[in-house]
Amino acid sequence: MAKNPQEGDKSLTLIRGYDENKAAKYIITSSYRPRDEQILGFFYLLENAIKSLAVNAKFEHITHFMRVHPCPAESVNAALEFIKFIDQLAFKIDQYVRKRVYDQDDGSEKTEEIEEPETANQKSLLLTRELETLVENYMVNLKGHFGMI
Repeated sequence: MAKNPQEGDKSLTLIRGYDENKAAKYIITSSYRPRDEQILGFFYLLENAIKSLAVNAKFEHITHFMRVHPCPAESVNAALEFIKFIDQLAFKIDQYVRKRVYDQDDGSEKTEEIEEPETANQKSLLLTRELETLVENYMVNLKGHFGMI
């Protein structure tokens, strides 16, 4: 999910789990390959998990775009297409996730323990806000360069 096709094996994934009271909780992971999985965030609410997934996906795409087009003014068409793509990405991810999420426990016996879940949730929310600020600043600057603000 939220995969950049140019990045090959790299992917971002939203995983839903349940606590001991059967309440849904959400983890965002990033990996280059399944064995290199890294947790990017832990969330109590689906809305926050979707936002984090979208912000991380935007960041990954921006990073790739910057490598391919270090001077966007020299690639006007690519930059304009990229702006359009990024503007739609969060909405598309939200739609994709909500079409596939359901509220019932799937019966899996696989367990993972999150130590200090409240702290992990707050830290994940803060990191999402900070990354969102970086993403938004880049996009404002890029759009400003093309007179789109």
